[in-house]
Amino acid sequence: MNSLRFLLLISCLVIFQIKLHSQPKLWSSLPNGGSTEAGVLFEIGMDGSDFNVTHDYMQYNGQESTCKLLLASNNKLYGIAESGGLFGDGTFFEHDPVTESFTLLRSFDGGSFGGTPKEGIIQANNGKFYGMI
Repeated sequence: MNSLRFLLLISCLVIFQIKLHSQPKLWSSLPNGGSTEAGVLFEIGMDGSDFNVTHDYMQYNGQESTCKLLLASNNKLYGIAESGGLFGDGTFFEHDPVTESFTLLRSFDGGSFGGTPKEGIIQANNGKFYGMI
């Protein structure tokens, strides 16, 4: 089971050249684990050291975040979670790696705002985010 988790971890890692303490970090999400078993957002050093959970997902701010994170032009990370949020149908969130703040930007409702997102997001040249639900 541990080898399966390790393979999942390696397959989900996304490299972002964010310089914190002058060292680039790897950032990713895992859909399970953490203090609430709803998944975690974490950083780890390029050499595998300094593993740090920066956010524990909870029902109200997203669960099961399996999509790749996006490093946006403002040097913040953006992502989606497949479930959780105010309506249980997923979330769109922002994480600031410098301040380690986590902001819920949208709870999907399964209706007019869509729900259960499974793909990642992109940022267009105009600065807006786009994704498919």
